[in-house]
Parts: sequence; structure tokens; C-alpha cells
Amino acid sequence: MTVTDHGDRTVGNVHVEVTLVRDGAPVERTELTLPEVPRRSSRAGASTLQTDPAPGQLRARVLGYSEP
Repeated sequence: MTVTDHGDRTVGNVHVEVTLVRDGAPVERTELTLPEVPRRSSRAGASTLQTDPAPGQLRARVLGYSEP
């Protein structure tokens, strides 16, 4: 997964939730934290699931971050 900071400030401790959804219902949830995403740039990270994601959907959302 790639997180992009479109803003003018670097952010740190970017906490991301990833949810596997099938037929509209959540099946599994995991999280990952990126130490820093500099302004106007991207950082990639990975989070593992115990369940095969096919044929579901992966949904990601940022839960929070800090401004170092």
C-alpha cells in the first residue's frame, strides 16, 4: 500500500487501518504505522492478512498522524 502526503507539512507516525470486506461485511482488519511521510511525497508499507483477500475488497483509511 502507498500513502501519499499531498500537504505542505511532513507527518509522522501515520497509522493506517486496512480492512478486508466481502459482500459488504468486514472479514478481517489489520493496521500498519509508517514512521514518516514527507510533504508532497509517498511512502509504501505492507500489512499481512491471514485470510486470502480474493474475491473481497481491501479498504484503507488513515486513523491518525502527528506533525513532527
